[in-house]
Amino acid sequence: MKEREQEEEEGGRKSRSKRFNNPEYSFGKKSMVYQLNRGELKDKVSKLLDKEGMNEDKTEYPRSGSAWRDLNRDASKPRRDGDWDSARPRRDRDWKSATPRRDGGRDSMRQMRDGVRREFERDGAAPRRQTRGSDDDSSANRPAEFPLSIQYTTAASQFLFGRSVVKAALRNSQRKLYNLYVYQGSNKKDTKDDAWIVSMAEKKGIKVKSVYEADQKLLDKMSKGRPHNGLVLEASPLPQLPLVSLGGLSADSNCYTVSVAHQSKEDLEINGTEDSIPCKQGQSRPLVLLLNEILDPGNLGAILRTACFLGVSAVAITDRTSSSITSTVLKAAAGAAEEIKLFTVEDPGRFLSLSQEAGWTSYAAVAPTLGSRSNRQWTPDYIEDFKPLEKEPCILVLGNEGTGLPYDIRKKATHEVTIPRVASTASSVDSLNVSVAAALLCNSFLRGVRHKDPLTLTERLHIDARKADGGETLF
Repeated sequence: MKEREQEEEEGGRKSRSKRFNNPEYSFGKKSMVYQLNRGELKDKVSKLLDKEGMNEDKTEYPRSGSAWRDLNRDASKPRRDGDWDSARPRRDRDWKSATPRRDGGRDSMRQMRDGVRREFERDGAAPRRQTRGSDDDSSANRPAEFPLSIQYTTAASQFLFGRSVVKAALRNSQRKLYNLYVYQGSNKKDTKDDAWIVSMAEKKGIKVKSVYEADQKLLDKMSKGRPHNGLVLEASPLPQLPLVSLGGLSADSNCYTVSVAHQSKEDLEINGTEDSIPCKQGQSRPLVLLLNEILDPGNLGAILRTACFLGVSAVAITDRTSSSITSTVLKAAAGAAEEIKLFTVEDPGRFLSLSQEAGWTSYAAVAPTLGSRSNRQWTPDYIEDFKPLEKEPCILVLGNEGTGLPYDIRKKATHEVTIPRVASTASSVDSLNVSVAAALLCNSFLRGVRHKDPLTLTERLHIDARKADGGETLF
């Protein structure tokens, strides 16, 4: 009140700067905070703290002359679980030597806090991390040269895990293979497959690294927590050649050409530029799958596994709208992704149009419909009887799990194929999983061309009866 009365007598309220610098006011330069930070109390508090205990820790906290050398030297060493000081957060560790000494009461309080913590440690209270490290005996079990973090050979490296995936990669993969990590803990159960994998890796010149109990979490980190069977293989990304369209068949039908899209320099090193794709042995014409907006990685992996098992020539996947080839896809594919030829397609509508101009016939998989439109839809039985792969190369198009194929792609396809619904219309199950539908349709396309024995008269009559509704007969 007195200060306000004085202001009124002097002709009004003063500015903040004048009030702060006024020595007669109880705040500003006369405040306790200012005196601790900038005034006379700052030096007094610092001298008092140094006198009471900070000087005894000079060996533990070196001055800034050697601070950065010590930090750099410590950073180059692997951190062990038993080293409490290196396990502490960076802000609580070696603060005095890592940065210049700050002025103010905030640093004084930090010094007091650190002094109490060091006193607590000297009294015998062991930090939690130190106790855990000593119980695990990780320092004794971990090889000195083994790193605690994942090291990548290249920036684009991927980790393949699981016995079937690693085995397929060593046998047939088009990738570059860098390092094989093998779990060698005391609880490991050796198998013949594991011995074959290690032997094959050594023959191919791949560096084999043993991992023990103390570093088992490193394998879990590489596999992102999924089952890895104690085997993780570092490799380059899986080649996926980007295509504009499929080309024509060779004169002897042993291969077909492709029109390759533009690639960056990095993609060229991974995918290559091969524009001639060999056909599968035992097939008169190739079958290529086109997957449009398949989002579920489990479904994508299952389709790749089915395609490889049944003998599909290649699988084209729409770019940026479908699931990428992730570790989940590789695990679900059970090694098939390493064997089958993979393409990426940016514009599926243009891909179908240009491929059809080159002599390919496309089939769009759709849900069954009722009415006159159903007569235009091919069924698996009709595909087996007609054997389209004996006449021309084929593309089977499969769509999204929820919405199916968009109208523009269905319109550009040569034919539509569907799997008839056997259950009553009252059933709530109105469709199949896309991977199951892919298996049934691929089997129908490829089953017909695998039938080598001539048909008997009874079989021909049976086929003729099924074609009668469509106006076609054998006689």
